[in-house]
Amino acid sequence: MIRIDILSAGAGGTRVIQIGQGFFAIIEHWMMVTFMVLLNRNLTGNLSPDFGRLSYLRILDVMWNNISGTIPREIGNISTLELLLLNGNQLTGSLPDELGNLSNLDRIQIDQNHISGPIPISFSNLRKAKHFHMNNNSLSGQIPAELSRLPVLVHLLLDNNNLSGPLPPELSEAPNLWILQLDNNNLGGSIIPPSYGNMSALFKLSLRNCSLQGPIPDWSNNTRIAYIDLSLNQLNGTIPSGALSTNITTIDLTSNALSGTLPASFSSLPHLQKLDFEYNNFSNISGIPLTPPNVTLGLRGNPVCSASNLFQYCEPHDEDFGNHVNVTSLDNCPPQLCPPPYEYAPASPYARCFCAVPLFVGYRLKSPGFSDFVPYVDSFKEYISNGLRINTSQLQIDSVAWQRGPRLRMYLKIFPRYINDSVRTFNRSEVRWIGEMFGGWRIPENVVFGPYEYLNFTLVGPYREAKRISIRVEGMKNFSYREMALATNDFDCSTVVGQGGYGKVHRGVLDDGIVVAVKRAEEGSLQGDKEFLTELELLSRLHHRNLVSLIGYCDEEGEQGYLDPEYFLTHKLTDKSDVYSLGVVFLEMLTGMHPISHGKNIVREVNIAYRSGSIFSIIDERMGSYPSECVEKFINLALKCCQEETSSRPSMAEVVRELENIWLMMPESDPNLTESSSVTDSGSVTTPSSSSPLLKHPYISQDVSGSDLVSGAIPSIAPR
Repeated sequence: MIRIDILSAGAGGTRVIQIGQGFFAIIEHWMMVTFMVLLNRNLTGNLSPDFGRLSYLRILDVMWNNISGTIPREIGNISTLELLLLNGNQLTGSLPDELGNLSNLDRIQIDQNHISGPIPISFSNLRKAKHFHMNNNSLSGQIPAELSRLPVLVHLLLDNNNLSGPLPPELSEAPNLWILQLDNNNLGGSIIPPSYGNMSALFKLSLRNCSLQGPIPDWSNNTRIAYIDLSLNQLNGTIPSGALSTNITTIDLTSNALSGTLPASFSSLPHLQKLDFEYNNFSNISGIPLTPPNVTLGLRGNPVCSASNLFQYCEPHDEDFGNHVNVTSLDNCPPQLCPPPYEYAPASPYARCFCAVPLFVGYRLKSPGFSDFVPYVDSFKEYISNGLRINTSQLQIDSVAWQRGPRLRMYLKIFPRYINDSVRTFNRSEVRWIGEMFGGWRIPENVVFGPYEYLNFTLVGPYREAKRISIRVEGMKNFSYREMALATNDFDCSTVVGQGGYGKVHRGVLDDGIVVAVKRAEEGSLQGDKEFLTELELLSRLHHRNLVSLIGYCDEEGEQGYLDPEYFLTHKLTDKSDVYSLGVVFLEMLTGMHPISHGKNIVREVNIAYRSGSIFSIIDERMGSYPSECVEKFINLALKCCQEETSSRPSMAEVVRELENIWLMMPESDPNLTESSSVTDSGSVTTPSSSSPLLKHPYISQDVSGSDLVSGAIPSIAPR
């Protein structure tokens, strides 16, 4: 199986989502795609009906882009689909009935689009669905009573739509519904069904501004409920006198027509954070309220405020939204000691003031079960850390702020575990693991914190250079190139046991002693990426006692800046590809630049300087001084090696001859080099024996000395 991941933002305005052309023309050959993650990529265009052909797809994630048009009904053909994540786009039109055919769907997120029309009755067929997030659209019509048939539904978020009609009493029969959030819909003067008070699994009920009338249900039979928001309606009558759940954190009944006496028993609730009864007709309180200092009690706009002892509860109080919560601690570390992008990791039992590069996750709680986050910070850190299988000392919460909803936005900084002072970043597999845990909603649900929004996964510094699209085949191990080289003695010719059109087959021994056959692609191979992938798909499904089983593969990317541009068209490497890579190495030596850095390509930058006549302005000062004609010839050779057209590049033998000519032009050059070195017909170089005199270092000025710079006759080149 194959996955396609692009986890972090970039490529502004890229128009690649026109699936069926361009981007999908590549994927179309990969009918085994299981994960498509295109989170926050500034994509535009429409979703193509060709998505329906990906019959193995399990996750379709195009969240937080600028995709427009309608949702193709063909998506309903993907019977394997588990996560349909389309939120945060510009989608219009209605919800296709065919989406009700997605028998394995766990989560549908279409929130924050412009989708209109009714909720299809066919959605009641989604028997495995746990999460319906359809808020912030233009959905209309009645809420289908048939949704109560969904046996595992835990979150029903339909707030901020144009839904109408009565609240269906049947929803009280949904056996596992934790959160029912319907704020800001016009439910046309309907009442809250009394049966809603008997929803034993319900933890949060939010029906704010829904034009509701009638009395408040009795909640005494629900021992689980923690959050009730019925504000901005036309509810009347009195507050039921039955005992409430000890889980209660928030009750908001603002702006209704409620009357009678406020029960003093509210003040004894152990987890209470907020009681808001403003703008009603309450005339009395049973006893004296004994709310603790950390509990907000609002009575403004009620007749009871005429009592002088309640003045403090009748004053305006600050709106929570936008107030920032500071939960960050740096344990008194000295300021600005870590160079960007390094930051102080949170205090750990092993090291204080440890500098490391974190991963940034944009995160938002969509429907939290509390009004004050501070008492829950520690339990939230434990919840996230346990879900990611990391220590709480690796997690830092930053920039916490309440937003309208109410929703709670924050940034999570996740730091590598302290092993020693040299390990300051996550490795590639750890980065992928963390992205998959958030993007695959594999962190277990928590009833208190509710559903979350995965806003972005920001890769900075060394992580940005590592991002790529890679192949995944389920059931197969993805070996590293280093593992394969160790198993075959660096692909020594003595390990070759056969050869075919794809390349040589080597006998190898893995670390655990298993003997394997390693098939390695080589230059000139008739197979490219597509053929490699097809062979993986076929061999992974073939099992017979007379066949050698496929146990794994190696799909490890090298440095992008060294790769022959022709490869992206042909997906094949040749000897001229090696010439291109060598040319890039030459340019690195001359300029001190990386092949690709901060959006700049070394080949393009040197070409621009060469054509403008300012080539010497980009030569690395550490090169020392050389005759200008030698430098120009060397630059010219490097640029010839880096020609886009393979036919315009010299052969490797021609490169060696030109290097020898440049060497002979150098002052005091040693003529023994050409006498003791020769170029064979195959283009290989025969070097002098160890008894030859020490050769002058061809890349470092003779004014520079130091045994660390020169090792024998061959320069030691380390990455800068």
